[in-house]
Formats: sequence, structure tokens, C-alpha cells
Amino acid sequence: MKTNYQGPIEVEEVKVGPVVIRQVRPADPDQLLDDPWVEAWNRRDGYMPYWAYAWPSALVLAEECLRRETILAAADTEVLEIGCGLGLPGLVSLKLGARVVFSDVDAESFRFVARSIAENGLDATRAEFLTLDWRQPPPRPFPFILGSDLLYEPALCCVLARFLQLALAPAGQALIATPPRTAAEGFPAVVKSHGLLCRIHEDASNAASPTSSNGCFIYEITRPPKSDAQKALDGTIPFGNGTRHLPSPSGPSLKLHKSHTESSPGHNEI
Repeated sequence: MKTNYQGPIEVEEVKVGPVVIRQVRPADPDQLLDDPWVEAWNRRDGYMPYWAYAWPSALVLAEECLRRETILAAADTEVLEIGCGLGLPGLVSLKLGARVVFSDVDAESFRFVARSIAENGLDATRAEFLTLDWRQPPPRPFPFILGSDLLYEPALCCVLARFLQLALAPAGQALIATPPRTAAEGFPAVVKSHGLLCRIHEDASNAASPTSSNGCFIYEITRPPKSDAQKALDGTIPFGNGTRHLPSPSGPSLKLHKSHTESSPGHNEI
């Protein structure tokens, strides 16, 4: 599904550390709030066109991507950005050399990301677009997952944790950026209840306290290391300097305030 933004478009130069990204975006995203299609989608599924706005946590996450250049510059690194919206973290990852899957529940966002890829002279053959509602299972596991400003309702903590449990490759990691928000406070505990590890990184560029309205936090989510017993159950156990593979056994209201609007996941910049 997709909306259809028909208003003016602007190109904004966004400074991400030493890197400048030319980001194509709707100049008047509020126009979408009066779109009958958006209103109908909102009544049916709580949808809001958050993809059309640039959110501060996207910049924080893009800066974190720069700090992980070694991983993202590897030739075979595949990145999934969920709820990509305008796609700033994914654009930075693409610039660093990763292959990036930009995903959002509203495919209209892809039109703007594609134009941003062209504006920055990036390799479009290393970008893929995927209409994805992260209440549904992912198409395949990914080694690196990005998401920003996704946790604007408490119920989304469980939805996102479940998605990451399914989508994260065995040795992968996910980075989820969020501003200090009551709705996100329970996320680390929910992640752990899904068998994943969660570390909290405070935005180094804005060392804010948890009560600050300006700082952002990044949740780094990984899978716990497997014990030999778990590896044996999975069909592999350590063997000398390598691995021995074992045979598998047979047998809602239209308001633009994320902390007050219930919404379906996967359709925000952020």
C-alpha cells in the first residue's frame, strides 16, 4: 500500500559527522494528513504518514553508522532499514559500501529514497526496496538491522522485539534509535524476554539524561552466544579448529504526535 504525496519537494543537505547527505523530502508533509486515503487508512489500521518527516533519531542513528564503518564497508554486509521513511541511516550505510534494503509499510517513501540515492551519486544497484509491515515475518534473516523512532506506543515494544527475534541473523546486530520516551522504557526487558541481548548506548553527541527531551538512545540488540549444548541441538558442535555438522533429526486520531497516536508499525523515518 502507498500514499501519494503531490506537494512540493525539497532537497536538504544533512550533515552527518564529516559526511553531507543530500536528502530529498516532502516540503509540506502535513498535506498528507488531509488526504482521504490517509484518513481511511488511519481509521482502518491506525496508519500515520510519519515517513514524510525527518526525525532527530534518524540523524543519531546515521552518525552511529559512521562509527561502524568497518562493518558496513564490508563487501557482503546487507543492511535492512525498517520503517525507513526518508532513509537517512540507510543512505549513509549505502555510502559506506553496504547493500541496503530500505523497507517501509508505505511504499511512497521509496520514491524519495530513490531520488536521494541519485542526488548523492550512490550505487542504486546496491539498494533494494521492500514493502514491509513488521507485524509480519521478515522475508529472510539479516546481519544488520537499523530502525529509528519506531517505539512511539508501548505495544510496539513487543511487536518490534518479536520481529527482531525472527529477522536477526545468528551473528547479526540491530541498532534501534529512540528519543527518551515513556513508550520505549520497557523495550530492553521485552527484548530480553524474546531471548535477545540488549545494550543501551546514550547518544555521545548529546549526553542527555533519561528525562531530557533532546537526547536519543540507541539499543544494540544481538543474539546471546550459543553454548555447546545449543550448538549440538542446532546441528553443529565445535570440532578441533572447525565445526562438525551433525545430521538433523528426522521425524485513532490524526495528530502528529507519536506519543499520543496509536499507529501500525513500519512507516516512519525515524
